[in-house]
Amino acid sequence: MLPSESQPRRSARGVQQVEEILDLLYRRRWLIAITFLLCGLLAAAYALTRTPVYRTSALVLVDLDRKGGAGGVGESPTAPDLFVRDSRTVQTELFVLNASRGIRERVQERLESEYGRVPPGSVSFSLADRNVSSGIQISATSTSPEAAAALANAHAIEYVAQTQISSRSYLTSTREFLQEQADRLRGEVTSADAKVAGRMSSAGAASLGNNALLSQLSSLESALSEAQIDRQMRVNRLQSIEDQLNDITPHLADRMGSDTDRRISTIEREITEQEGRLRTFQEREARGAAIDEAAARAIRTRLASLERQKAELGERYINEVMGAGGIAAPAEALSYVNNLQNQAAQERIELSGLDGRIGQLRSRIGQVSSELGRAPSEEISLERASQDRQTASSAYSSVAEQLQKMRVLEASEPGYARILREAPVPWLPDGPGWLRTLALGLGMGLGLGVALAFAKDKLDNRIYKPEHVAALGLPVLEVVPDMDAVVEDILGGAETIRVGDHEMASQLVTIHAPLSPASEVYRHLRTAIQFSRPDTVVQTLLVTSAGAGEGKSTTASNLAAAFAQAGRSTVIIDADLRRPRLHEEFGVPAGSGLFQFVQRGLSEPDDIRQALEPFRVGVDNLFVVPAGGAAGDDQWTVPNPAEVLGSPEIRALLDGLRKVVDVIVLDSPPVLAATDAVLLSTQADATLFVTSSGLSKSGDIQQAVSHLDDVGAKVIGAVLNRFSLDNAFGYAYTYGHYSKYGAYSKYGPYTKDTAPAKKKKKGKFSAKPSLN
Repeated sequence: MLPSESQPRRSARGVQQVEEILDLLYRRRWLIAITFLLCGLLAAAYALTRTPVYRTSALVLVDLDRKGGAGGVGESPTAPDLFVRDSRTVQTELFVLNASRGIRERVQERLESEYGRVPPGSVSFSLADRNVSSGIQISATSTSPEAAAALANAHAIEYVAQTQISSRSYLTSTREFLQEQADRLRGEVTSADAKVAGRMSSAGAASLGNNALLSQLSSLESALSEAQIDRQMRVNRLQSIEDQLNDITPHLADRMGSDTDRRISTIEREITEQEGRLRTFQEREARGAAIDEAAARAIRTRLASLERQKAELGERYINEVMGAGGIAAPAEALSYVNNLQNQAAQERIELSGLDGRIGQLRSRIGQVSSELGRAPSEEISLERASQDRQTASSAYSSVAEQLQKMRVLEASEPGYARILREAPVPWLPDGPGWLRTLALGLGMGLGLGVALAFAKDKLDNRIYKPEHVAALGLPVLEVVPDMDAVVEDILGGAETIRVGDHEMASQLVTIHAPLSPASEVYRHLRTAIQFSRPDTVVQTLLVTSAGAGEGKSTTASNLAAAFAQAGRSTVIIDADLRRPRLHEEFGVPAGSGLFQFVQRGLSEPDDIRQALEPFRVGVDNLFVVPAGGAAGDDQWTVPNPAEVLGSPEIRALLDGLRKVVDVIVLDSPPVLAATDAVLLSTQADATLFVTSSGLSKSGDIQQAVSHLDDVGAKVIGAVLNRFSLDNAFGYAYTYGHYSKYGAYSKYGPYTKDTAPAKKKKKGKFSAKPSLN
């Protein structure tokens, strides 16, 4: 196919698909509208009745690169960097915020002291937006706007305080220890001064050897004092690290240090490897090759052992996670906890070394003191008092200097976090307002309605448009409009109208309003039937349908009237011996008809012509033969209808009628209801299949046509009955005149102005104005 030819076809298919979608939406418009309004009402009810929830947030800036007091102290061997800040990230801070018990407890105490209780609500922590680097957003939600602000600000204040406590904890404990040492040494200096003053009046001096021992003892005691101070500072440092670890949720640090995950991964890799080896053995065995049975058994045994180990480790993993409170920690938090644990271990090693040094110094001091003890005390008392004063004074000066530095560092350590923005009291509830909620509900309703429309249409196998009928393999000869508009606009809504001596149904528009567009449809159908079989004159026409209520009797009656109006003598026979309708349509007696013709065995033209005379209905060239039957309980019944319609008498009657009239229209029962229509179709020149828009089902139509095809019936096409623009979109141009049936009436006597006036309905066969 040339590209120039394929492009228009693709465009046509695209237009057709769009029309089909619009048609579906138009046909299901009420379902869409109801769903749309229902969802809108639910959204409005939810928006107006829901309890408002308020949300606000505080912004905290975390400066992890700043080196405060801890870093400064780290420059000396007695004040190392405590907080491993180089390994911490904002993700780690979020982890600490979620896991810290201390922050939660202090927030609770703060709120209880300020408000008497903890306000209801929830708090969450997240990274700030990209415009604020290294920022943490602390958000709180509550049914009270004041409570939401209080929760967010309390957590922000306590988090900043926690960073200050963490940064100052070592400095504070060290400053307190140095203060105690300074007070003690000041007392020792005072005591030593008193001793020197008391011995100044005594004379005497120690020997040179004793002076050397005194100097050595003084140095040893000074070194012991420094070692003890260093040890206490190390103890404070270790306590600070352990406090940080203990503040995290219990068992979480142990969980993060566990290697259960790694061991499970290792076992899973080995299981995969062993399964691959076993699969190789199985494939070789399937090909009939020899395999090592012992090796295969060893693999299976190993696999069973690995599966047991995996199950045990899986149970342990679950217990570890549950013991950690189910908190998932980021990789940065793992590094942070590991560094804290390693630093605590290093501090314990340093403490062990200091304890050993202190023990050696004490031993050496004991030895020197023992040597000095052998000398006369009066010889060394003055020198010993002087040495004690000098040692105490030197130690006091050193401790006082360190104390002053520690005070400065403690006062200048603000922590590494500060509140950048406090949480304001929110004025509007969180989430969409009622207008937005209503809009969202309506949008969801529209989407849901469209989805339901497509789903219902997918499940719906009824036909609505001519294309639906044509898709079943039946050519559509004509589309007949819904007669309700004709009856309302032109015939004044009357149920029956008198024509001569007969009360005919108002649905016979070809008789009551022959110039209306609806009547023109039947004339078009009459022409289509005449030319449906070019090789055969259609004289006997069977009108049937798949099921009941699809309008076949009305179609047959109007079609017979249209043939009669064309000057062709026409007889319409009610061949539905089970549920006859034609006597009601034309207002004729039901007691005599087809059943009596068959009983009498009519077959000769003269006899048939004479028998037809009583069945004229006041319409030129038209004879109406009811079903007839035997008198029963308030109705006429026909025993064994299938045997009657399949009898030779029916065949003979129809052969005789062909010699008397030009057209024979047979109104038969539905194909799926009884076999009567199939039997009659073999006697007809053509079969017209009637379908009803919005009622007939595609499966029923296919089954009915299949039954007719099985007996060789000549189905010439279908009529789409009761078509309404309400059931199909896109037909306003082609069938637009159906919605205004009086458009063509200006060419004849029947217009809306001249139509019979509406009268109170009195039921069937009530007196109506005559059109004659």
